[in-house]
Amino acid sequence: MTSNEIIRRVVDFSGPERIGMTFSALNGVPRMNDMFGAGLTADPDFDERPYEKDGRPYWYDIWGNLWSKADPKHSGEVVEGVIKDWAQLDNLELPPLDDPARYVRAKELFAQNAHMYRVGGIHGCAFNISRKMRRMDVFLEDCALYPDHVRELNTRVNDLMIRMVELYADAGADAISYCEDWGTQDRLLVSPTMWKDLFLFTFERLFGRCKELGLDVWMHSCGCVEAIMDPLIGAGVSAFQFDQQSPYGGVEGLNQRYGGRVVFHCPVDIQKVLQTRDKDTIQAYARRMRDLLGGHNGGFVAKDYGDNAALGITAEEQNWAYEAWLEVMYY
Repeated sequence: MTSNEIIRRVVDFSGPERIGMTFSALNGVPRMNDMFGAGLTADPDFDERPYEKDGRPYWYDIWGNLWSKADPKHSGEVVEGVIKDWAQLDNLELPPLDDPARYVRAKELFAQNAHMYRVGGIHGCAFNISRKMRRMDVFLEDCALYPDHVRELNTRVNDLMIRMVELYADAGADAISYCEDWGTQDRLLVSPTMWKDLFLFTFERLFGRCKELGLDVWMHSCGCVEAIMDPLIGAGVSAFQFDQQSPYGGVEGLNQRYGGRVVFHCPVDIQKVLQTRDKDTIQAYARRMRDLLGGHNGGFVAKDYGDNAALGITAEEQNWAYEAWLEVMYY
């Protein structure tokens, strides 16, 4: 089987010969990788307009939001959203992410890697983008105070994301992926009722269009999002990318409630397991992930976590999980 065939069978629960594997090189030595990602090319007219103030860097993103950070080790956060007042919404201009010329290179790369499972990245469904355009704390207040404005902004953002997935489909993608961090350690950032009222429709529209185009949907989220997993699965999410499984009762809890219903694309748990830095613990957990999450005629894709320094571990320590998966990856 090619990598494309393996991941398709993993997603369809139709009997791949092994679990999926998505690993970058370690110390210059290639490791197994079944997936190939490509994005749209940069907007040549975009300028971050960087500057410094009081010893801190500031810059603008493509949406017009102002960012800063206090520590060079971190990626920063929005300090001022592009929508300072909801009266500005009518005249809001969204970036040209739906320019077909910006997908030409992705089409070329997808054609060159047809043996792999090809994924195009979008910026979010709506929340990951909308929250920044008002700033996170302000936007969460808006959800309670100005729900009509929130729905309107979410719709406009979602329309643009739908045009992006249409262009990825034209370019030859097999799937789209995006990040939306919806959870704290034990619950959603908003109530499930509010989520269904203000956000569920964006997932239904995006996933519905992806289904029409033959695209799978891979969603990353941090924290505990169990309150919305059933609606997301019902709307059409193909795979959840969860870096921590501990908020769900570990791999056993996820498997008991969702195994065989949706794919999991995960490293060994980054909160409770990799932190042990114990080889036997890490490898035993990796094998359970293969047996449980991958034990449904498909259903599991193994991966690395991308920031070892943030976890206080070495790449070699995290590689113990990869070594375990190599031993048990075939069914």
